[in-house]
Amino acid sequence: MKKYLLLSSLIGFFGVSNAQIQLQRDPSFGNNGIFTYDQGNGQGAGIFIQDDNSLLLTNNNADMISNRYVVKISANGVLDNNFAQNGYLQLDNSSDTFHNLLQGIGGKFYINYADPYTSPINNHIVGYDPNGTINTAFSNNGVFSYNFGISDGYFTSTEDGGLLLAKHDGFIKYLQSGNVDSAIGNNGVIAFNNSNYYSLEPIATKGNKLYYDNFAGTKRMDIYSANILEKEEASIYSNSTSFNEVYRAKAKNNYGLYYFRFTPAPNNPSMNTSVRLMKTDENLVTESFGNIAYIELPISPNFNYGSTDFTYTPNGNYLIFGIPQTFGPSNFLSYNENGDQINVNSQQFFTDPGIPPYLSYVKLYSKGNVIYMVGLVGNNVSVIKYNITENQSTLSTIENSADDTIVVNNPFDDSITAKDEKGSILKMDLYSYSGALILSTNKKEMSTLSIPKGSYILKIITKTGVINKKLIKID
Repeated sequence: MKKYLLLSSLIGFFGVSNAQIQLQRDPSFGNNGIFTYDQGNGQGAGIFIQDDNSLLLTNNNADMISNRYVVKISANGVLDNNFAQNGYLQLDNSSDTFHNLLQGIGGKFYINYADPYTSPINNHIVGYDPNGTINTAFSNNGVFSYNFGISDGYFTSTEDGGLLLAKHDGFIKYLQSGNVDSAIGNNGVIAFNNSNYYSLEPIATKGNKLYYDNFAGTKRMDIYSANILEKEEASIYSNSTSFNEVYRAKAKNNYGLYYFRFTPAPNNPSMNTSVRLMKTDENLVTESFGNIAYIELPISPNFNYGSTDFTYTPNGNYLIFGIPQTFGPSNFLSYNENGDQINVNSQQFFTDPGIPPYLSYVKLYSKGNVIYMVGLVGNNVSVIKYNITENQSTLSTIENSADDTIVVNNPFDDSITAKDEKGSILKMDLYSYSGALILSTNKKEMSTLSIPKGSYILKIITKTGVINKKLIKID
């Protein structure tokens, strides 16, 4: 019989000092942690991490260029010769066509072909199977055709493997088959008044939430129900209608947005004055880092802002890559949720001398305890894989008594289960006593079959705070 313990009984029992992040290039990936190929142009690239840890690589930042490919890399960083033509899927060679890769599920994916200069009647989306062949079960023998221009609609993929079309006046949800998802809204359509703005651009879909931008701020809509919740957070802009503001938004743990913003000078929009890290909660209400509204980052705001990106680590810290204010090689830096800077490899600013110098069009991606970085030097695309470990100082967070209804089984054996009557749990992380992250889940139960008996720390992130609890695993 499992024993459950009320979590409100212990406060501030545990702490780890000298928090830092360790980044190590994975020598088993590619050539000492780096995969490189010549894409034939210098326009940018991005990856999609598959369930089996293989990677789909595409120069999807290069909007209208010829000679475009989707490249598949196996989990060990070599070309997957079973994908398309020896690892390469050749796309349309037209230089007047946008090619956007949309991630499906189970290794499937889509390519959106859109020509902005001629009649939109030729615009279409092609569905592909994991091996790079056309998925004939999708839409009309693998092809979904549409007759509107890309300036009036943006396609994004959804977490259930379907597609979401964002137009200037609403959204249409499609299933994996290419048919309209009639269970959503009014026969798949959710419409609203957006007459003041011409288009909507999706930022991210997380669970039942779609975050999008209409140049007046970021908004959120709940897309899997007939109820529409619109919120607007215009404070990410210095001028809410400015087209010169450059920002990136990433959703974290399904309950917030994190903005990486370059702020233009008031009298000279071509010059940026700062780079800031900002955040909101899931309802787009601005949150603070400790006692500060945003983090003013010590990186250059004007040297190729495409060379700067951020992601988040398994422990919830922010890992940033950018060029320092004093010109020099790009480096990593990190911050925690309180806005405190955390050392990376025992350094405030860590530079990896083994990667190509001065990477451009940099993007960072995270999955589990792995960080991928993608960037360009000339025509060469490089994908770098880092393994990450963290000594986390935030385990000493005081428990929040508002969550005193949450109970967990302690001691535990094959699993840890939380009883949560108020439905407030957002995430559970299990740590060793040294502060190393062992397991993580967004659910209220985690399997512990793979870990040995002993003492652990369970960190429960809720809608109202953080709870830390000492647990013991028995045989």
